[in-house]
Amino acid sequence: MKKLLAVLLSAAMILGLAACASQPAAPAATEAATTAAATEAPAAEAEKVTLELYCVKTENLEAWQELERRFEALYPNVDIELITLEFSSGSSEFITARIAADDLPDVLQVSQGGVTSQLLDAGKIEDLKRFKAADSIPQVYKDLLTYSDGTLFGLAQGAAFATMYYNMDILEKAGWTTIPTNWDELIQCCKDVKEKTDAAPIVTSGQHGTLLYFTPELIAAHVCGLGQNEYEEQFRAGKFDWTAYPEIEQRLEEIQPYFITGAASMVEDDIATMMADGAAAMALAGNWTAASVCDATAEAAGGMDKVKASLPPFNKAGEATWASVAPEDGFGITKDAKRSPAEQEALETFYEWLYLPENFRCIQNSSGSVPVLTTFTDDQIVLPEPIVPVVAPMNAAPSILMGFNIWTTEYNDAAKTVLLDWISGNATAKQVVDTMWEAEQKYPKNK
Repeated sequence: MKKLLAVLLSAAMILGLAACASQPAAPAATEAATTAAATEAPAAEAEKVTLELYCVKTENLEAWQELERRFEALYPNVDIELITLEFSSGSSEFITARIAADDLPDVLQVSQGGVTSQLLDAGKIEDLKRFKAADSIPQVYKDLLTYSDGTLFGLAQGAAFATMYYNMDILEKAGWTTIPTNWDELIQCCKDVKEKTDAAPIVTSGQHGTLLYFTPELIAAHVCGLGQNEYEEQFRAGKFDWTAYPEIEQRLEEIQPYFITGAASMVEDDIATMMADGAAAMALAGNWTAASVCDATAEAAGGMDKVKASLPPFNKAGEATWASVAPEDGFGITKDAKRSPAEQEALETFYEWLYLPENFRCIQNSSGSVPVLTTFTDDQIVLPEPIVPVVAPMNAAPSILMGFNIWTTEYNDAAKTVLLDWISGNATAKQVVDTMWEAEQKYPKNK
């Protein structure tokens, strides 16, 4: 995985990021974008086409609306309809209902497992290998969004990694002028925040399975003494014994009291809301929401200079900090035998246009994710200021794949259920490790 991360940013690019910390307005359509689209806008009398896009997260809705306006200006016969839904709340139900109605959106946000696997098994997702846009994605990211039958079902938005965000105004009130740098300091910081301020130490989203799983997987990475890729290999084979490492249980017990009350029911958007309200000192979230979380934290703390970020400091003092990484969910194209040739042509034209860097930068810059498009230039990449110093450590860190890349749907269901009970205080750490070990053996990835 270090090799995977190495493709993200060269040293020169990292330096370039520091000069691009502010968030500009989405850029206007450029002559280069029009030329690179390789097609001319259709004549006014061309067949009217409607394309549905279900890949719009709430934090980058404005960017998608800008892209919608720009594409429709180039192709007046095409009407883009954006569907926005919090992906950790109701997403599966929405897609399931659309499957039943045989009415899938044209462009879909996709990931490993879950409903995406159901659609792939049903032959409802396009293989993207023939698209020119795929040439701009590093092979390691294409591999991670390739199904077992060889279908390239999505092109990644960017690189995702677990991130801890800090409200330094609250930390300073708790006696901390710097952020914690290891597990012992993190636990002490949580204790001080709880005792000396009105804020909860940590907020996260229980309803976002990836975020909920950050804690056990990062604990495992830091305490088990396994080398690069060993955890994933054992886990996929059903041989990673959670109960064999007492420190996993111990650490789960240590950190549980410091999560905000109600975390189990919170969706991803609630993290920014809680940080904006000053309800939590730290947020365990993904870098893909850096823009919204940093802005929210700055609002509560009194300025962006009071916002810090780091890889979650789950390491022992003096030891390396591991990163939990993955390609961000990709964008895929659904198959629909009812589409007319004009509709299919418009869909493919839009998809190729979307991945041109001068267009895709709108999405990347609105969320603050670390891009993987090889066609991006340094000046097109903008990250929230607190994230810039995290990129180099993330790039150099040993890493594990986020859980959704290696678990089965059945394992995820079992793990999420017990972790929600645990984060709510209704299940013990021992119940967590026992349940996850049992489910892993029962539902291994490599059967």
